[in-house]
Amino acid sequence: MTASARRPGTNALVAGACLLFLLTCVFSVGGLADSRPWGDVGNYQRYGGNLVHGQIPYHDFYMEYPPGALPVFVAPAALTGRHDDAAYLFRFKLLMVGCGVGTLLLMARVLTRLGASRERFATALGAYALVPLALGHVFLNRYDLWPTLLFVATLLAVLQRKALTSGGLLGAAFAAKLFALAAAPVLLVRIWRDGARSGVVRAAAGFAGVSALCFAFFVVRAFGGLGFSFSTQLKRHLQTESLGASLLLAADRLGLYHAHVIAGKPGSIDLGGRLPDLVAYASSALALGLVAFVTVRFARGVDDDERLVLAVAASVVVFTVFAKALSPQFLTWIVPLVLLSRGRPGRVGAAVLLVALGLTQLENEGFHGLSVETWAVWTILLRNLVLVGLAVLLLRELRAPAEAHAESRGAGVTVTPAPGRVRDAV
Repeated sequence: MTASARRPGTNALVAGACLLFLLTCVFSVGGLADSRPWGDVGNYQRYGGNLVHGQIPYHDFYMEYPPGALPVFVAPAALTGRHDDAAYLFRFKLLMVGCGVGTLLLMARVLTRLGASRERFATALGAYALVPLALGHVFLNRYDLWPTLLFVATLLAVLQRKALTSGGLLGAAFAAKLFALAAAPVLLVRIWRDGARSGVVRAAAGFAGVSALCFAFFVVRAFGGLGFSFSTQLKRHLQTESLGASLLLAADRLGLYHAHVIAGKPGSIDLGGRLPDLVAYASSALALGLVAFVTVRFARGVDDDERLVLAVAASVVVFTVFAKALSPQFLTWIVPLVLLSRGRPGRVGAAVLLVALGLTQLENEGFHGLSVETWAVWTILLRNLVLVGLAVLLLRELRAPAEAHAESRGAGVTVTPAPGRVRDAV
C-alpha cells in the first residue's frame, strides 16, 4: 500500500470521530450549549472589536498575544455588534470547533501518510474526539486550537516534503503561539536531510515571509508595545499550575515552605519570591535543554516518518511540561501530537492524556481569587506528575539506533529501517 492510500474502513472512522467530536463540543462544560462566559473570551472580544473599529494592537491598546492570534479574535467581532457578548462568545466557540475539526482531519491525513492501521486510526481520532469532555471549558473558550491547527498542518507539510510550505506554516503557527518554535530544530533536521541546503533555504524563506507578514506592520507602527508584550511574557513569574510551582505549593501544605501567591502578568496567578524565581529560571533552562536533547537524539537516529512524529511530540511535550508556565489550555497543543505517535506513546499516551486533561478540568475548580484550595494543590501536582511520566515515555521511545539495535539483538529480533529513509548522523 502506498503512503497516500487509506486503509479500507478508515473513512467511516474519520466520519465517526468527527461526529463524536461535534457532540462533545456541544455538551461539554463550556461547550456550544453552555452560554456562561468563560475565561479570556471577553478579552478576545475587546481586542477584535478595537481592531474592527480602527485601533491598532500594541499601539492603541495593550494585547498580550502575538499578532497571529488576531484573525480568530477579529472574525467573530466583524460579524457581531460590539456589545453583543453572547453572540461573540457563540461565534468564537463555533470558530474553535472548526479549528478542532480541521485538526482532526489533518491528523487523519498524517496517519494515512504513516500507513497507520484501522486500530491506530480509531485510538488516535477517538481519543481526540473525547478531549472537549475531558478538558472542559478551556478547550473552546481559549484560542489555542488555532495555533494547534496550524502546527499539525506544518507537520503534515514536512512529512510531504514541502519545504517552502512547511516554513510558511511554521511561521504562521509561531505568529499565533510561540510554542511552535520548540519543534523547529527537529523539523529543521528533517528538512536538511530531505533537501540539504536548498530545502533549508526554502523553508527559511517561507518562515521569514509569513512571519514578516504577521509582524512587520506592528514592528513599524507599534515596536515599543509589541516589545512590551513579549517582555511581559518572558519576565512572568512562576505560574501556580507549573510543575515547579506545584512542588512548592505541596511543600507549603506540608509545612516545609511558605508559598506567596501573587497576581502576575499577563493576568496569571503566580508564586512570588526568590525561590520561585530561581525555580522559574531553572524550569526554563530545563525545558530548553530537553528540547536540545530531543533534537540531538533524533539527529543521531534512523530517519523515518514515525521517528519524526515522535520527536516533534517529545519536543513540544517537554517544552510545555517543564516550562515556568503551564496554563490548562496549553495541553491543547500536545494532544494531537502524542496521539499521532506510534506504539506505546500513542496507545498509553491516549489514556495518560485523558487522565491529565480530566485532572486539569478538576483542578480549575480549586482557584478562588489568589488562593488555591488544598485539594487542588494535590490535584495539580498529580496532573503534573502524570505529564512528567508522559514526557519520560516519549524520551525513552526516542532511542538512538545503536541502542535499539542492541536491545533487539538481545531479544533475537532483526531491525530493518524503512527503505530509503536511513541517513547518516548529523
